[in-house]
Amino acid sequence: MNARQRFKRIKNYCLYYGQGRAEMMTPFDLAVVEPSGQDESGRRLLKDNGTLVAGYVSVLEFPRDRCREMKLAAGDLLCSGSTPLLNTYYNNKIMDPRSERCRQILWERASRLIEGQGYDGIFLDTIGDVEDERLAPDASGPVLIAAAKLVYDLRKTYPEHILIQNSGLINLWELTARYVDAFCWENFHQVLDLDPGQALAMARRLFRAGALYGPRTLLLAGIEGVSGRVKKYVEFAREMGFPIFLTQPGYTVFPASNRLI
Repeated sequence: MNARQRFKRIKNYCLYYGQGRAEMMTPFDLAVVEPSGQDESGRRLLKDNGTLVAGYVSVLEFPRDRCREMKLAAGDLLCSGSTPLLNTYYNNKIMDPRSERCRQILWERASRLIEGQGYDGIFLDTIGDVEDERLAPDASGPVLIAAAKLVYDLRKTYPEHILIQNSGLINLWELTARYVDAFCWENFHQVLDLDPGQALAMARRLFRAGALYGPRTLLLAGIEGVSGRVKKYVEFAREMGFPIFLTQPGYTVFPASNRLI
């Protein structure tokens, strides 16, 4: 079976952006990792234990001080009017998916991971930025279509590898559901705590997308300290049949006592 076929059977997964710790991820069916944190021996250990390995890729965001290094011009940036959008939390700028340079960077990263380092797939982070409410209405449609085209072209290029789309669950998912193997619903617990009805509606929508087009849904939560709501999160995941991973915010510390859920 190829990676996509095996992915359909996974029962659990983990996500870790820190260094090493491959031995702690071997019990999981899928490990999503930051490639810079894993050397060849770590990847080999995971694969030898039957764990699928997907590499993190930031599709659109990049540190704002790397424009020159990445050979990005003003026209390569996603803007609101003439002002480049900024993720102020991480101090990141955002590329425009319509930009040819954006496409080149994504293809270089995907090729390096899949063809060069043997990853089973890629975890497409920050692609959900195309749903940013700061975008003008007349720009949001073309930007969504351009992002979906990136996913479509990745699927054509890598028909047997795993594509996981993180976020983009308001509008983008409708355009990519046929081409991705999973959606990751990051910080689902925040919606569940604030509005259980809205969380259930979202979960049912994703469930229907899976029934129609095939993508799985992975639930991810970064939780500070010990939350008394963990039982509720796990029950929600089991009710929907979605694999869930609970960890610490930032994802750079692997939970010391993590059980398979």
